[in-house]
Amino acid sequence: MTNSSDHQSLDRHRFDTLVVRPIEPSERSRWNEEIRTHHYLGFRTMPGESIRYVALLDGEWVALLGWGSAAWSNGHRDRMIGWTIPQRARRLCYLANNLRYLILPKVSLPHLASKVLALCLHRLSSDWENRYGHPVVFVETFVDPSRFAGTCYKAAGFQNLGETQGYRRNAGRYYYHGAVKRIFVRSLRKDALRLLSSPDNLPLFQAKEARVPVKALGKRDIQHLMDDLSRTSDTRKRRGIRHSQISLVATLVCAILSGVCHTRAMAEWAANLSNSLKKRLGFRRHPETKILIAPSEPTLRRTLQSIDIEEVDRVLSGWLKQVLSKCGLGGEVSVLTIDGKAVRGASKAKGGQKIHTLAAFLQNRGIVVAQKNVDEKTNEIPELRALLAPMEISGQIVTADAMHTQTETARFMTEDKKADYVFTVKKNQPTMFEDIKSLPWEAFPPRQIFSTLDKGHGRIERRTLTVSSELKEDFPEFSFPEHQQVFRLERNTSNLDGSHPRTEVVYGVTSLSPQKASPERLLSLVRGHWGIESLHWIRDVVFGEDKSTTRKGSAPVFMTLLRNLAIALLRLSGRKKIAESLRHFSWKASRTLSFLGF
Repeated sequence: MTNSSDHQSLDRHRFDTLVVRPIEPSERSRWNEEIRTHHYLGFRTMPGESIRYVALLDGEWVALLGWGSAAWSNGHRDRMIGWTIPQRARRLCYLANNLRYLILPKVSLPHLASKVLALCLHRLSSDWENRYGHPVVFVETFVDPSRFAGTCYKAAGFQNLGETQGYRRNAGRYYYHGAVKRIFVRSLRKDALRLLSSPDNLPLFQAKEARVPVKALGKRDIQHLMDDLSRTSDTRKRRGIRHSQISLVATLVCAILSGVCHTRAMAEWAANLSNSLKKRLGFRRHPETKILIAPSEPTLRRTLQSIDIEEVDRVLSGWLKQVLSKCGLGGEVSVLTIDGKAVRGASKAKGGQKIHTLAAFLQNRGIVVAQKNVDEKTNEIPELRALLAPMEISGQIVTADAMHTQTETARFMTEDKKADYVFTVKKNQPTMFEDIKSLPWEAFPPRQIFSTLDKGHGRIERRTLTVSSELKEDFPEFSFPEHQQVFRLERNTSNLDGSHPRTEVVYGVTSLSPQKASPERLLSLVRGHWGIESLHWIRDVVFGEDKSTTRKGSAPVFMTLLRNLAIALLRLSGRKKIAESLRHFSWKASRTLSFLGF
């Protein structure tokens, strides 16, 4: 006979391999079909901000959860929070509703439902912030008492507030259906109610910027990266090879992480390593003296010039996808920014060539997940489709500047890749620009307008974004593929004393419906698009990319890959300050090697 402590030990052991994470883009159709088939409510969609989760036990799907936007009006909840109607309108985004919860058929384990729910709640707020730029602090759900007792919610710390009145809301109106449900709620932090009902008009979470970033990278992940790079093809001539290619690539990565940006300085950095560190990097021994010899500058330079950059880019992109998927950070509604950048120093050097790359930048992590070289004989427009073609971006959002506001590009994203787009519109599309500009923007109601006011760097900047989904009615000939909304963003900037006022107006078009993207969400997406400029600044100022005169073969593009990789490694390991991290590694080479698993 076993006692209660034995049962608890068995339960803990039973769930050792239980993992709850957001689904990957490729799993979305399976998740939808399972819910549609087995959940008593069926399934159509989850409008607005939402995250789909899957629970795996020993690698097998055992449960599914869907979290979405909270109910607009919930009397019991609203009285508990104690907020006003204007406060609710501003802060409802900090609440989430458990819209679907399903233990899959043929799965029967005691305490599984409450365990899965607890694990999901533990990570829900950080996942929401990674995906949408803000956390959630309070959750709710509605339980049909004729079917369920809500036991798992009670076990997970939810509070039963009472019952609904049997109404549902659709298109702003309420309809009586008579199906009364129980209301369960739970705070995700101790001060949630105080924050939600606070009369303070300042941002709800002022400490957001000071939070420690989510750490997504472990030593095993970096070791997998080095293993993948070691399997890339070696294009060097077999005669005269003295160093393995992975040893050379590892040296280049270590040098970049130590703030060394040029091949001659990289060779000097490697030569000054101690014997123990040279051994860890796999440097060869002199056949007679047995002394460990670092690769010379010509050896490193030839490696940069001859390596297959397309193969290396595929390896890096695949590895990043695995890391992000493992942690639920490359999820179904990730936002990709597409932008190009020229390496000016390469073309200025004697005999240099024009180097221009197009990159896909993951907004919520600040890293490049794919890159493509733009040949001199073409431009960014067709290369965008080539860049995104091998990527799985179904259900994701892609932002791009006015150059890419093209019919073929929009159709490629919505029809071929099943993704949404947010494009700016300028006079390179004169008819579309004039149609959008001529809308009566000043007459739109407040619910279609969102404004922010920021102070910093000696300036005051007010941004006002107005959204319209009625362009088809005003301009029936407007036929941009799958467009759902157009928008107008006005930026008013002045010095703190009100002097030197400046106004800039930007127009745009998106395939995101009003249910998927409110004015606040669209403003966040447009502002997030310019986050890639901070990456360009880091590469130019911290890594000295524009001053680099590396110009031959694949070397210029491979160097941009190495810089992007260094930034990704630092950010995924939880380091926010790139320059400070490079100084940290430069003071002691052993730190760099240990960081990379050598």
